[in-house]
Amino acid sequence: KSDPVTIIGIVAALILIMVAGYLIIYNIFQISIIHDIRYYGLLKTIGTTGRQIKKILRSQALWLCLAGIPAGLFAGFFAGKFLLPVLLLSKKTDNVAAVSVSPHLWIFICAAVFTIITVLISEWKPGRIAAKVSPVEALRYTEYGKKNKKPKKTTDGGKIARMAFSNLGRSKGRTIIVVCSLSLTIVLMNSVYTITNSINRETFLSKMILSECIIGNAVLWNYNYFPVDEKTAREESLSESFVSACTSQDGFKDGGRIYMSINDVRMPVESWEIPDNIQKDKDGTPGVYDPAFKEFVPFNGYETGAYNVNLHGIEKFVLSKMTVVEGEKDKDIIWDKLNTGKYLIYAVDVDDDNSILKDKVKYHAGDKVTLKYNDKITKEYEIISVIKGHSFSLTNRMSSDFSYYVSADEFKENLSEQLLMSFLFDTKEGQEDNMEKFLKTYTSEEEPLMSYESRRTYEASFNELIGMITVTGTGLSGIIGLIGILNFINVIVTSITTRKREFAMMEAIGMTKRQLKGMLRTEGMFYSVFSIIFSLIAGALFSLTAIRVIGGGIWFINYKFTLLPVLVTCPVLLVFGAVIPGIVFALRKKESITEQIRE
Repeated sequence: KSDPVTIIGIVAALILIMVAGYLIIYNIFQISIIHDIRYYGLLKTIGTTGRQIKKILRSQALWLCLAGIPAGLFAGFFAGKFLLPVLLLSKKTDNVAAVSVSPHLWIFICAAVFTIITVLISEWKPGRIAAKVSPVEALRYTEYGKKNKKPKKTTDGGKIARMAFSNLGRSKGRTIIVVCSLSLTIVLMNSVYTITNSINRETFLSKMILSECIIGNAVLWNYNYFPVDEKTAREESLSESFVSACTSQDGFKDGGRIYMSINDVRMPVESWEIPDNIQKDKDGTPGVYDPAFKEFVPFNGYETGAYNVNLHGIEKFVLSKMTVVEGEKDKDIIWDKLNTGKYLIYAVDVDDDNSILKDKVKYHAGDKVTLKYNDKITKEYEIISVIKGHSFSLTNRMSSDFSYYVSADEFKENLSEQLLMSFLFDTKEGQEDNMEKFLKTYTSEEEPLMSYESRRTYEASFNELIGMITVTGTGLSGIIGLIGILNFINVIVTSITTRKREFAMMEAIGMTKRQLKGMLRTEGMFYSVFSIIFSLIAGALFSLTAIRVIGGGIWFINYKFTLLPVLVTCPVLLVFGAVIPGIVFALRKKESITEQIRE
């Protein structure tokens, strides 16, 4: 039931992993076959068919799977058991259950099948090479296929750079594999950085909390705040002793109470004229269509003749935190009119981007609202302003079809001061940490039934979110980066192994070992340059398409295009391309020119 953006992201990640796995496994089989190519040629001389050689290689691959898959499943399970709680940042607290990782048969089966398919796909092309090679071709196989029959006449063919560039063109497929393998890491790193750099801290925090701190009964954060009567209110509401303890702190700046009634206030059905934008069923009953349950849900209370509403009583500080979108904007005027007892504020629903859901707008400024208190007193109010709803700071955590705000005095006059839901307050600058310590100590020692949330707690959640994305992305980048490095090293090793005779011939006509090493280093530099160019192009395209779409589906991400990680990686990749070939060449087996030519 995930949204399309999430599904696309998961599929893209799986494809990325499979491509990376294919590259490394393909390269390993390719190197193995090149190393043993003369062996397969000798098998051909004694009558072995190409089909039988393919079967030998397939059997070899499956035996490797038999050894590697159980080890991988075992290591993967325990890695997941250790890393998943770290990535999800789950901590054993009163409100957060610890994450547990248990074995699941289908996960093991799918992982094994996924690996086998990747291995068989990777083994297929190298197997064809071994099956097709003839005994004569095997003896002089150099991995570069058919020679170019068209002669070239140049005056700079003997230059090191020109020779290195030509060598890359002798095996275009191998060059493409190495470039793609190295570039995947950079593109992934750039994508992770783009996402983390695009996350808007203030958007995230303002969505979570409107003031520095909010205090209330612990049931408020357990989505269980339903004070239906005085007795329940005394058990579930915020205590005045907690409010007094907060206001007496040196760090307290200003604050305001929010009262709320769920059961004692209703709105007669006939008093509301249903707007055209509100959904209705075939009988004209207003409500919303629930896509999760695939059914139409009427507004709560319609069948009984009076809609259930969430009526809030607020103090002036709470009004200062509201975002007015329609009607009177001057909050001093709003507050004065609320205190007359003739006006109220209507809260409209918003989406994750804090944009008004136009199909859920039920009232506009100037409209009349009729409320009935305890099925006895009926009172009419005028909507002075429309504000954006905020389910984390301005009401309880459960959504309501109708949400209104009156002054705290008006609320207490018609209902009860026992219905104190929460208290919002700000702290003096520099006192945030002291207040955080006080709240933590008070709720654990003085009144354990009370709880709180603060910008500090949400900042910690924000940092944990960034850390989770960074750790996950960096880990995946590291794995793919390791694959890219191994592929690059494999290419250099294979190149030196298959060109031993060629190098010997070059030395025989006067080329020095220093020049050979320089040629290999230049080849490595060309690999790096091509990888950088490809990374810039692929990174930009992937960022402007996939990352932009994914970011657009997450409310706290404000997409920002960047290629900074690619640019930072450029010098590292160039050094890497220059150093590795020299090391591999220096570590090769020492043989004389005659021995190398004779082999």
